[in-house]
Amino acid sequence: MSDENLVENEEGAPHEGREAQFMLAGKKEVAYFCFDYPEEHFQDMRRCIDEGLFETIKFGAEDNFNRLAQTPGALDWVREHIGDGPYEDLVVYVPGSRDKALRFIELQKCAFKYGYIESVEREIGKILGYSQESTDRFIQTLKQRYPNLREFPPDND
Repeated sequence: MSDENLVENEEGAPHEGREAQFMLAGKKEVAYFCFDYPEEHFQDMRRCIDEGLFETIKFGAEDNFNRLAQTPGALDWVREHIGDGPYEDLVVYVPGSRDKALRFIELQKCAFKYGYIESVEREIGKILGYSQESTDRFIQTLKQRYPNLREFPPDND
């Protein structure tokens, strides 16, 4: 696939399954993988990491465990399908983009702690190399899926 044909997905995550290709083409500096990202979709990225092309930061194991433990049946399901953990998320970044990766982690923790904050979602999209159109589409999808979604901090009404 040539760089010219490397376009964002119109459904789902814009770069899903092709993060390594976007990074190798210089169109993406940081990628995020939740602990339950399917390993079969991670093969290209794993190869690039193993070859030293990209660097990684693991985070969120304790937070993920606590969230799973609060949802009835979730922890049992994850243990059955993924194993006993740790349930670490992974940020992959090109050399020289560590500060962006760390900023992404900070924003991700903020999103988990406080919920929906549009400015945070937009900055996350920018760090992950998503187009403005893809970020707008994601935010619109959130608002449609959760019609009572209120931005944090709430209005004083």
